[in-house]
Amino acid sequence: MVQDTAKKIQRLFVAVEFPSAVRMTLAKRQKEIPCMLWTPPGNLHLTLRLIGEVSQTVTTAVIAGHKIVRAKPFSLQIQGFGLFDRTPQAILWAGLSPSPELSGLKQQVDSALTQCAGLRNGTGFFTPHVTLGRMKTADLKLLQAFISKANEDNSPAFTVQSFT
Repeated sequence: MVQDTAKKIQRLFVAVEFPSAVRMTLAKRQKEIPCMLWTPPGNLHLTLRLIGEVSQTVTTAVIAGHKIVRAKPFSLQIQGFGLFDRTPQAILWAGLSPSPELSGLKQQVDSALTQCAGLRNGTGFFTPHVTLGRMKTADLKLLQAFISKANEDNSPAFTVQSFT
């Protein structure tokens, strides 16, 4: 029997993975608010493009697009914490420092996905951030105190050498 692989669905996104030292620095913060549903440290990443659920045919085209993107290593830094208030829940995030190289990589990824997979660019504005965790019923006072304290610290820069 021949399996129709074109119907197999996968959820895809393009991301920058962080070095383990960066993930561990962010993970240390997770102990400060025990009532959060935290993102596991191994899953902390910067999403460049959420593609969504696609067939194997589109997955193959996305991989082809991935191969044509070229970027030199560049430096990034975690900078600032904030939250998306989606009452009653809230999503806690860490931002990244402005970077023309990151913006260029994002533009190349979007262009390659349009060219190779026929995927249109999203209509949203790209705000580089890392989702740290979610609070189902937001305690905004607690979250604001956490953000104020976290924003006092400086994070070391790290080098982005690839994306996945």
